[in-house]
Amino acid sequence: MLNVAELYRLGHDGAGRRRALEQAEGGAKGALRYATVTALANLDLEENEGDRAVERFRSLLSHEDQYLAQQAHLDLAGALEHLQRKEEAAAVYVDFLARWSDGKTADEVRRRQAEGAG
Repeated sequence: MLNVAELYRLGHDGAGRRRALEQAEGGAKGALRYATVTALANLDLEENEGDRAVERFRSLLSHEDQYLAQQAHLDLAGALEHLQRKEEAAAVYVDFLARWSDGKTADEVRRRQAEGAG
């Protein structure tokens, strides 16, 4: 179904893309579920459905795969920044650093925090 969704994207058919992604989401697990949910969230953002996108990103924050959970935090914060919800994005960054304070991704979060404060 993800291949079908990509074909709809290339054909600029948002409704068809959404149907394919929603159908794929039902049976997807792990990284495929993550990819499906984030694709739906990005489609929500394209269609000015910011609250729905935020809800989708939030559903991924506790993903069992640490890398995907970290990525979900970054995706959520990015969406919140796009929606001009800076305080909520800042809280997501604080949560990220409380969970994962070391490494390159933590350095990226600190960089984003500094940019948001400036």
